[in-house]
Amino acid sequence: MLAAAIACPEGRRRRRVLGEDFARALEAEPAIAALRAALKGGGDAIVAVRPVLEDLGWLDRSFARLIAASRADPLFEPPLQPIGQAPREGVRLFANPRLAISLLRLPSPRETAGTIGFSGQALLVRFLGCAPTVRLWGLDDGRCRFAGERRIGAGELLLIDGVSEAWSIAPGSKPAILVQATTRESGVPLATYDVASGALVARTATDSAAMRMQLIASLLCRMERHDAAPALRAAAGAGPPHLRWHIARELTAMAPDQARPLLDRMALADPHADVRAAARRTLALLAA
Repeated sequence: MLAAAIACPEGRRRRRVLGEDFARALEAEPAIAALRAALKGGGDAIVAVRPVLEDLGWLDRSFARLIAASRADPLFEPPLQPIGQAPREGVRLFANPRLAISLLRLPSPRETAGTIGFSGQALLVRFLGCAPTVRLWGLDDGRCRFAGERRIGAGELLLIDGVSEAWSIAPGSKPAILVQATTRESGVPLATYDVASGALVARTATDSAAMRMQLIASLLCRMERHDAAPALRAAAGAGPPHLRWHIARELTAMAPDQARPLLDRMALADPHADVRAAARRTLALLAA
């Protein structure tokens, strides 16, 4: 009977109409329409989204519409993009080339994670209901440092720049439900640091072109394609610093002798201090 209800053409049409009506109503919310106009005008994305998170009336009305649609048809599925490995982890409420707004559920960690990520994207977070205790992290001379714990008050907004600041839920806190606005700056890598030592573990590309290049470089080196070394050295001469160093690191692991000219050039003349320092450390290890 359930399969027949799902496949029923009339029911499918009804659920499609309900979804389209919900999406139109969400877009027509004054706060959402004003946000889209502000982002189109080129203003600061976090400044533009702050009023949207300060007054969540638009979200209350959207949930009322979802409840009404579910009552009209129990098989109705909200037309919202799921986030994470399962829809219950979160849904996207608003998407724009410059900004995204998501509704998320974060579980309470049992213990402190071994690494912390700096997304490179600015975040503005508002917790719903019982707010947790959060742990704040910063950077000091290129190393991650613990910056203390903070209890978030009801309705308070948490602003994290994502480049020199990061946050996590403190172990033992209750699971958190939150609305999070995230900027979408292209080409900014995700930086992961070891919590115990504060050392940088990796920088990971977040834009599709750089991610493909990282994958190709890693694959060629895992396959021990020594004939690709000239092309990899050339590719490491352009692009963002995290991508260039990724290529150099992969080439060094496969063929240190073929990577040495690239490392020498990076150590002497790379425009980014982090890459120069990494190249010098690697050369010292190869010479030991």
